[in-house]
Formats: sequence, structure tokens, C-alpha cells
Amino acid sequence: MSASPPSNERCTARAILCLGFFMSLVLFTAQADASPSVTAKTVKNYRYELLLEKRQAPLKDGFFQTGKTPDDFLTVRLISYSLGRLNADRLNDAAVVLAASPMGSGSFFELTVLYTEPSDRTIRQSNSIVLGDRIKIRTLRIQSGKIRVEYDAHGPDDPSCCPKTRTLRTFHLINGQLTDTDL
Repeated sequence: MSASPPSNERCTARAILCLGFFMSLVLFTAQADASPSVTAKTVKNYRYELLLEKRQAPLKDGFFQTGKTPDDFLTVRLISYSLGRLNADRLNDAAVVLAASPMGSGSFFELTVLYTEPSDRTIRQSNSIVLGDRIKIRTLRIQSGKIRVEYDAHGPDDPSCCPKTRTLRTFHLINGQLTDTDL
């Protein structure tokens, strides 16, 4: 006895069921990919609040520049960043070093964090901590929930162009606040 071919109605129903399942899978995957985990793209294109300049710097590809006169000129560069976990939400956060240069010879380095708030999963910026003027970043990494920054700072006999004093500092993110654990 041979089986009869399925009717057009059954084929249509199966096709609609398969299509619905496929669309649900695509929608679920898209929502999972839209999680607010901090990414390299986020770091390079975030609108940062600067501590020393007391203004915002909307970076595009890690760079921002505005103004033409000494009163309003500012260049901000993304110097370094590290992605990792700093709070309990299991999503990537980022430790970020920015250099802000108003018109003049100074280049002021700030450390800040982009993190997700576990309660609403919004990407936020922590407070900033000034690392110094015209320093040289050697390493920046997130390790075991801590931020470690190694850089050359100016010693008492170092010229302003050439910092030579090796400095290692450790920071924590506690309730959205960046804190220096070495103080």
C-alpha cells in the first residue's frame, strides 16, 4: 500500500509553521545580540563626560575635536581600553583612558569606565580619575574584576616631554564609582 501525497493544505500549514519557528529563532537571536554589553564600537563612539574639561566629548572612531580659539579648542583621543567584567551582570564593561588636549602643550589623561547597570542594562559612564599630564600608558587591563594601569609618569627630574617614573595603579568599580585601591 502506498502512502498518498500530502494535501496542499497540509504542506501550506507545515510551511507556515516552519516559517514561524524560523522567524522566532531570528528574532530571539537579534534580541540576544542587542544586549547592552560594552563593545569596542561602543568605546570608540561614546559621548564621554570629561572631568577636567567639564564638558562632553562625543567620540567618533576614538577621536573628537572642537573649537578654533584658545577658549573653546579641545582635542580628545582614545588612548587605550580594555574589555572585561567589572560588576555582577556578566556583560562586558570597559576601562577607558582618554587624553584631552586643550590649546597648549598639555595632554591630560583620564581613566573612566563604561559599564552596564544590572538593574536596567543601560550602558553608563563612571566617574573619571585623572592619571596625569603627558604620561605614557604601558598597559591597561581588566583582570579578576580589577583595573590595572601601568604607565610612565613624571618624576622630579623628568622633562615634561619624557616621563620615566614607572607607575602601577589598581582600581575597582563599586556601585558605579571608580575607586583607586592604592590610596
